Amino acid sequence: MITSKEYFESLLTPEERTLAANIYRVLRESIALHGTVQQTHDYVVTTLNAIPGLEVQYYNIVDGDTLADVTTWDAPSIVGCITVYCGATPIRLIDKTDFSITVNANVPFTFDLPEWVEPVDVEPVEGEKAYTFRAKEMEQAGRREATITVEAEYFTPKEIRLIQIKTDEEVPEATGTWTFDNPDNLMAGTGIATLSPAYEGEDGPVFTDNPEEAGIYPVDGPNEENGAISVPVETY
Repeated sequence: MITSKEYFESLLTPEERTLAANIYRVLRESIALHGTVQQTHDYVVTTLNAIPGLEVQYYNIVDGDTLADVTTWDAPSIVGCITVYCGATPIRLIDKTDFSITVNANVPFTFDLPEWVEPVDVEPVEGEKAYTFRAKEMEQAGRREATITVEAEYFTPKEIRLIQIKTDEEVPEATGTWTFDNPDNLMAGTGIATLSPAYEGEDGPVFTDNPEEAGIYPVDGPNEENGAISVPVETY
């Protein structure tokens, strides 16, 4: 993903922009190593995660044309796709309201909360404790952010970023699981049998008892190490 420089910088403080420069530096260093794909991947992840304030959330080395994972440098175009969190890791509430902040202190301190967050258990103790809070329910799907500040006299305030997200659809309750690890029955699983192979017909989906008719078949397996199958885009 490519974002504009102005948008990228608007999301980071000056200190975080300086910190983020390490991402480019480490990626350039990894190329100079001339190692295998796995060695290059491991160097980038390990090196970036060792820098305080940076945390790799995703990094994959892929074919630049198909975006499929690669294990060698043989493809004509190879790119690295990376997502790195820069700065203090935020608290994320996705369809949730309760959260906690662990503080270890031997001096009095306070929490400065946004108006949509209320304290649940903030009775101070000497030493370490997980203090609990509750965000108000969001009425509509969306996202909001705020900063919680922990303050103590003679100490620099600590700011914690809080993100609350309400999705527009409820996640349905699981009714079964499918492992796709039985070559003789790729649809085998447990629970309510709601998974069936089907393909696109002239009048809509056509269900079949034969997965191959829907383009579903094993790929290099399944076996104990690799339970992969191929499922075409138009399969239901």
